[in-house]
This record gives sequence, structure tokens and C-alpha cells, in this order.
Amino acid sequence: MNDTAEIRYTGQRQEENRQAESDVHAVSEKKSAKNETTGKTNIFKKIRMPYYYVAPCPKCGSRMTGRFIRDHRTNDITWVIQSALRHGELVRAMPELPQYADSFCLSCDNVWFSNNGLRWFTADQIREEKRARHTIEILAAMLQRAHEEEAKKKRIPVVSDIRGFIGKI
Repeated sequence: MNDTAEIRYTGQRQEENRQAESDVHAVSEKKSAKNETTGKTNIFKKIRMPYYYVAPCPKCGSRMTGRFIRDHRTNDITWVIQSALRHGELVRAMPELPQYADSFCLSCDNVWFSNNGLRWFTADQIREEKRARHTIEILAAMLQRAHEEEAKKKRIPVVSDIRGFIGKI
């Protein structure tokens, strides 16, 4: 092949690729326009899940707020706290719930009474609450700490075992 034929061939391939890309965009635009006219949307975006919403702090305005829960001795409270963090909720376990307050602020340590109730949020709203409350970072730090503690427990104290063994001889 000579140079001009090769240039024509590559130019033709580029034009075919552009045409294919524009066809793909046209099809996706038609589908989105069809969904808008027929009212079809992703049903999973409309599903609502239960979420305990705590309003921002009245003192400092921070959204790093949570609610108090009762520390039952029969439950593993660490698991309850981790589960709440996975769902985007900040909780603090107390042996007895305070009568004057049911909410707390991590930023300024303010406690207050608000009407915290179960609300129904979409997945996008819960994702936004997780982002605002930094629950994923808090959970990651908590799991890292637990992992380090487990590693310390599993460490074999060789020196003390040898001293104990030699002392028995």
C-alpha cells in the first residue's frame, strides 16, 4: 500500500468509528427520551428504606449528629454500633437513656431532645447522610482498631513461655 491509500484507509476507519459512536449516543438518547415520555424510571431508585434521621446540631449546625441507644447486656453492643454505622447512623450506647436528651453532636458534644423517629429515605438520601456524617470513615477506623487488637491477642509471647518452661525444669 502506498502512503495515500493508507491515509485514506485510516481516515475511513476513523470516520466509521465516529459514526458508530454517534449511533450509540443516538440510541441512548432515544431510550432516555422514551423513558421520560413513558414515565419509566429505575424502580430501585424509588425504593425507600428505614432510617433514623437526626437533625443537625442546634448549637453549632454540624451534621455529625446521632442518637442514644440503650446498652443491653444481652446484645453485642459493638455489633449494634457497627451495623448502625453501615446504615449511616451515628449511635452512642448508654446504660440508661437520658431523660432530657435523645440526640448528641460529635463536633461540640452538645446533647438535646429532638423528635428522632424512623423515616423512609431513598438510597441516594442515605448515601448523602453517610457522606455528611462520615460514618464510613468512622467504621473503617473502628474495624482497623479491632483488627489491631486481635493481632495483639494472637501474638505469641515466646520469651515468657521459654522462661516459664525453663523455670519448671
